[in-house]
Amino acid sequence: MFKAFSVPESAKGEQKRRLFNDLLNYLDKHHDIKIVVCEKVDRITRNFKDAVRLDDWLNKNEERQIHFVKQNLIIHKNAKSNEKFMWDIYLAMARQYTNNLSEEAKKGMLEKAEQGWYPRSRKRGYKTIGEMGRKTWIRDKSNSEAEYIKRAFDLYSTSNYTLCTLSLELLER
Repeated sequence: MFKAFSVPESAKGEQKRRLFNDLLNYLDKHHDIKIVVCEKVDRITRNFKDAVRLDDWLNKNEERQIHFVKQNLIIHKNAKSNEKFMWDIYLAMARQYTNNLSEEAKKGMLEKAEQGWYPRSRKRGYKTIGEMGRKTWIRDKSNSEAEYIKRAFDLYSTSNYTLCTLSLELLER
């Protein structure tokens, strides 16, 4: 039996790796599948939790294997210590890659914000001005919420409000 899974998902934060989970569920339902072929370790594992789940699958049956084509690595229940060591190194590298990617994304968003850009999509009560790639956000005075947005910033800057008390104050107004 052959089934292809393409798992381009991130393992970031609360995101569930739906396709990765589908793959593992499929493997659990089809006990006749003994071999998983993957391009490389960081394509199937993005964190140690994923690796533990794959190890659990491997350890349930001595015939099960995961083949990592580009790394010329085959992992199975009775893999030699040097093969498991390479698996561990690749896992650590995959984790470092995702951690670094997260840091760089945050750094880029902070840099955009410091330059006056809003690094995300549409912002409630604001409109964009400028050319593509150099857009900045200004308060949209034609928007009925614009005055409340200005008032929220003014009130919050007094240090007399928490976000909770500020929202209650604006709700009353």
